[in-house]
Amino acid sequence: MSLPNESVGSGGIAFTTPTCVKAWIEYPLNEQGDSTTKVYHHIMQVKRANYAPLAYDDEMTAADKKPVRSPFPDDANAFWVGDSEPSQIGGNLVEFERIFANIPADRTDPNGLYPFQFPGNSTSVTETIGVSTGNYSVAVSYANPQMHADITFDMATADAAKLSVGERVDLTNTTDVYEVDYGSGQFDAGTIVTYVTDVTGDTVTVRYSHYATNSSVGFTGNPNATFTTHTVKRPSLDARDLLQDSAASIVLVTYEKASSPSQLSAFALKFVVRNAAGVVTDNLVFSTEPTSATYSAYINDGQYIAAENESFTRWRGNIYERTAIQVLAK
Repeated sequence: MSLPNESVGSGGIAFTTPTCVKAWIEYPLNEQGDSTTKVYHHIMQVKRANYAPLAYDDEMTAADKKPVRSPFPDDANAFWVGDSEPSQIGGNLVEFERIFANIPADRTDPNGLYPFQFPGNSTSVTETIGVSTGNYSVAVSYANPQMHADITFDMATADAAKLSVGERVDLTNTTDVYEVDYGSGQFDAGTIVTYVTDVTGDTVTVRYSHYATNSSVGFTGNPNATFTTHTVKRPSLDARDLLQDSAASIVLVTYEKASSPSQLSAFALKFVVRNAAGVVTDNLVFSTEPTSATYSAYINDGQYIAAENESFTRWRGNIYERTAIQVLAK
């Protein structure tokens, strides 16, 4: 774009107001998957005596501080983030770059494996998935040397959705015992180890296998008329010492505009376990924060925990970039 004439007249500009003579848009985060955040660059010219910076909250709109002769439409979500140092270009004119930017969208970046010290656990933990809601049935088959009992029942849809075919779950008969009948003598247990074989909507089928001596063995989860429900539990966290290991990690990247770093909202802190007195401890128990059961749910749900304190850097102007490294709980 050719430079406008300094003189006042037809098509001329007095340059007493900063005036755009060249402009372009940058998409600085496109490679990170953010194709909407824009940085607007304007090459400006003005008489040296008339130069002044803007304020960080100034918007790129005609009603506010959009540069004269900017080729871009108004963008009320673009804020002034700085000028370059004005440089003399001849006569009494200076030239500088005036920049406006959007606040970028939050994103999650992959971060590879990350070393972390995971908490120990004083006692084994079992997570309760839910209870059956009815439609109990069982089909018994015999394959030497095992009896298989395929137990089917309904659960709340949200509970059934937590289960995956092939995973181990413990089945507890909440009002009675399970009965394996050899024809003479019985084996009774309140909890049995099973494996999920099918999940269709809210209907779940699990298989219980038991060594048997002949094909006449039978199984029932209802030896008495009082049987009503199964409780489905998932073994999730064994007792262990502190675990130093590497795990998959991510970086949560967020952006915030603030008048100064001291005005930024609170920062997330590194994950720690605290006892009932609020003191950091190495081991999970039922009374820590989080509890052993809660942490177990983190593992089962594939939840990430803070591997470091959240940190920040100035991105542009008074827009700050906050980063939080998180590691997959294990």
